[in-house]
Amino acid sequence: MPLAWYFKTQWEREYGNNGRWKEHFCHDWFQQESYADRFARVVFRCPCTLQQAELDRGRFSPDLECNVIDRKCDTFHRGAHHCLKTGRPSIGGSEHTCCYDDYSQLLQTADTVYSGRPSRAYIYGKHPFKMRMMIPALSEWLHDTMPFFFCCKWQAKEDNAHTCQWYNYWRTSQDCSSYQAPAIGSVYGDPHFVTFDRYNYTMNAKGEYTLVHVDNAIHKL
Repeated sequence: MPLAWYFKTQWEREYGNNGRWKEHFCHDWFQQESYADRFARVVFRCPCTLQQAELDRGRFSPDLECNVIDRKCDTFHRGAHHCLKTGRPSIGGSEHTCCYDDYSQLLQTADTVYSGRPSRAYIYGKHPFKMRMMIPALSEWLHDTMPFFFCCKWQAKEDNAHTCQWYNYWRTSQDCSSYQAPAIGSVYGDPHFVTFDRYNYTMNAKGEYTLVHVDNAIHKL
């Protein structure tokens, strides 16, 4: 928890009671987001159905809490049947959560604030892990989870509160209109190729050839 149970009395003295302290912190976050980069443009788009998402294992993995086994969805994704998160951070270190209902259809913030949503920070951090937005768990909690509590979860009207509209403005879920399913390529025999764009050919040339070569300070292949 964001220690609100401990600081509540102090915050009420500084910012006013009747929930004014929650609006204060939500508004501060909203203003900070307006000066930050538009990270949601580069996160992976959610698949349209749960079946597609479960097959896209290279880009998505089950949420550790809200899934078909644990079903601990009430706090962040109430009403969801299963959620998945991007399996790796975007180039800027952000992530996307995709949630699906009992009919395996994608939930969006236009339907409920408890749908999946993009997050500025990746839950497991990003190399080198000691920079802003890249600290595992803490960065995501500070920039994405705490604002959800201040703006929506702790508001009396929850997703109907005006502060929750502020939150949704910067954390609007992406639809699946631009989702591209992963392509399949293969190599077999001596040697026959099927490329990612479904082109088939056979290469019987003599000599040694490099199919993929990566040589940098981090990865070698």
